[in-house]
Amino acid sequence: MAAAPRFVTVAAPADLPPGGSLAVRVGDIPIALFNVSGTVYAIENVCPHAGAALDRGARTGPYRDIVICPFHGWRFDVRTGHCLQVPSESVRTFPVRVLDGAIEVEIAGAGL
Repeated sequence: MAAAPRFVTVAAPADLPPGGSLAVRVGDIPIALFNVSGTVYAIENVCPHAGAALDRGARTGPYRDIVICPFHGWRFDVRTGHCLQVPSESVRTFPVRVLDGAIEVEIAGAGL
């Protein structure tokens, strides 16, 4: 039986200014946080093509909502996790909330 999802505090809003990115871990899950115009998004911090840490990638797009893999240039929409080069590829996304001065990511039990 899978564990129920729960929100885990991973950072403070001051740690992630608009346009910024931040690498965090929840258990054994590497997560990249991105602040896109004041909204925080979370994706798994591993490129499925080459294993690069996506939080280290350059950002592009009209709202800096696209991250570019620093190894081979695959581009991912940080809002959806979808890869723009290979539509069949994506990275896992996580629900995020900012509550009581904390950035929280929802994780379903795995690796905790």
